[in-house]
Amino acid sequence: MRFKTMPRNPLLRPLNPPPSMEVIPIIHVKGGNAISAGRSPICTVREALEKLQKYKMLYLVDLDGIESGRPDFEILAKLAKRHIWYDGGARNIEDMMDAFVAGAERATIRGNLFSGGLSEASECAENVYLGIEYRGYLSEMAKEDAKGFSGVIFIDLTRAGRRSGFNEELVRTAVEKWKNVYVAGGLRLDDVPALNKIGVAGALVGADILRDRIDEGGDESG
Repeated sequence: MRFKTMPRNPLLRPLNPPPSMEVIPIIHVKGGNAISAGRSPICTVREALEKLQKYKMLYLVDLDGIESGRPDFEILAKLAKRHIWYDGGARNIEDMMDAFVAGAERATIRGNLFSGGLSEASECAENVYLGIEYRGYLSEMAKEDAKGFSGVIFIDLTRAGRRSGFNEELVRTAVEKWKNVYVAGGLRLDDVPALNKIGVAGALVGADILRDRIDEGGDESG
C-alpha cells in the first residue's frame, strides 16, 4: 500500500541558517615581534604564524606603520606564503599598493590616517577595506562612507584589549549602515555564534586564539 506524501507547510520549514562568517586571528606586531595589549613581546611573528596554521587568513596589524607612518613591508614579504590581511596605517595610495606588492592578499586603510582620497583608494585595487575606529561617539559613524570598498573593518576601541565581548546594538548599527562588516575589539571566541546571527562578515579575534595556542605569555589584544 502506498501513501501519498503530504506537501509540507512552507510556514513550518526550518529557517536557513545564517551564512558562515570568517574567524580571523589578529596579530599585533611591533619591532618584529607579536605583542600583547601591554606591548610586551609574546613571540616572533613567525612563531605566532606557526601556532595559527589552522587558520586560512591572518590579520596583521603593523603598529610601527600605524604609529610612525613607516610600514614594515619587509616582514610582510617574508610571510608571503600565508594569506595575510595587512593593516599597516597606509597614508597614501603608494603605501597601499606597496602592501599588495609585498604579498598582502587584503589591505585595510584607516580613514583617520589616510591623507589621500578615499574614493580613489577604493577604486585602485580589489580587496581594499576601510578601517573605521569607534571611540565612543555614534556621530563618528554617521560621517563614514565606505562606498566602493570591499567592506569595513569596524574597530571598537572602547573594548580593545578587555576581552569584554561586543556591543550588540553598536554592531547591528554598523551592519545596517555598511556592507561586508568585520568586527574587532575585545572579541572572544564565545562571541562568534551571536555575531554570525547578526550577519557580520567576520570576527577578528586576538586574545583568545593566541592565548590558547602560544606557549609564551598571553595576548590580551584584539
